[in-house]
Amino acid sequence: SVNDAIQRSTAQARGRLGRHTPQLELVLAAEAPGVPPRLRERIAAVQALGDNTYLLQRVNLSMELREAVAADLESLKTSLANEEAKDAELRKQFGTKWTRISSRTLSESFWKELETYTKQMRLAADADDIVQKKLGEHREKLERLSLPIPQLDAAVAGAGDPSYQAACHATQTDVSRGLARRTQQLVEAAEAALAAREQERVRFLSRVEAQDPVTSLMARLHHGQVGEAAIAGLLAEHNEGLQALHAHEARVEAALQQVEAAAAELVAGCNSDADQKRREGVIAMLCSAVDVFQELEGNTKEGVTFYTSMGELMRKFKGRAEDFLVSRDIEKMELLATISAMAARPTPAFSAAAAAGPNPAATEEAVRAAAAALATLSTVDTSRDEELARQWAEQENAEVAARVSARAAAEARDEELARLYAAGERDGV
Repeated sequence: SVNDAIQRSTAQARGRLGRHTPQLELVLAAEAPGVPPRLRERIAAVQALGDNTYLLQRVNLSMELREAVAADLESLKTSLANEEAKDAELRKQFGTKWTRISSRTLSESFWKELETYTKQMRLAADADDIVQKKLGEHREKLERLSLPIPQLDAAVAGAGDPSYQAACHATQTDVSRGLARRTQQLVEAAEAALAAREQERVRFLSRVEAQDPVTSLMARLHHGQVGEAAIAGLLAEHNEGLQALHAHEARVEAALQQVEAAAAELVAGCNSDADQKRREGVIAMLCSAVDVFQELEGNTKEGVTFYTSMGELMRKFKGRAEDFLVSRDIEKMELLATISAMAARPTPAFSAAAAAGPNPAATEEAVRAAAAALATLSTVDTSRDEELARQWAEQENAEVAARVSARAAAEARDEELARLYAAGERDGV
């Protein structure tokens, strides 16, 4: 999909920047011992959020919200399936007396919506798995970001280590300060281009049609909601969004190429000794950890936002579906009462004289036999329908009460999740 392609491109761009950032940070570190100033600011920002603990809290909140949405989906699928099964059984039981429209016909639109939501949740679950995998792969690296800055300073340069001063002197004399500053500016420009593209991606995906424009168009056409002009407008808007994304992609690529060219020139002017390589390795690790944190922070925030939005959609959808089920229950009870009342009516007396009147040739014995047969059939059918209708009515009353209780419990759970999300947002989670 477009979203997946952009995210893959962003990850690749971050990787390309990450290959050059350590050398740049190493040159800039000559101005002060320990962690370079710019990297120090980035680490401080991560620590202010709560480092690895912050990510885990985000993931846990996201999982709670996801489980709630998934539970609602499964509950609605079960309720709709049960309604259809009962309707089919009653239709088979009472035959032509079961006169209402089939539940499967009326619930078709609900099933289509459920299919759409299930597909979206499946894609979101795949994205969650990727986040969990990255958290596991980079856990040790991310935990290093929680160390105090003085400890990180010592890890980078070995404050007080004579070799640190020698490395600083070599860096200052062999590398142009102006080139280092220009490379830093190019890196910042590349990061700004990536941020702008991310904003465009979010804007593009904010439209529901962006996820699957063909399906959206077909659905609108099916309901007669879209004319030729409207279709052309929707496609044009979608194409305009794609063109904007392509333009951002070109700007990102151009910025990355400039960074790579400047970084190559910067590296060519550097002298590397054993200590410098060690420091470069530590800085590379810290830069990579910050990059991973920022990526996962964005992913987890997007996950919480998605599941919160899905929760709101599901609450509205669940309300409509439950209203439908309640109306079907009421209709079912009324029809069962009607069938029971009809079955309880006495069988009209069979008049032998009336039967014999039009046919003088009929014998009295034949008339009595016909009357007995009719009375027997009527009595069997009537008692059967009345008892079945009574049993179904009792079962429906119990199930309606259970559904009301379940709905109250679900509403209480939704309120608790909303409280958790609000508390998380207030605390920066």
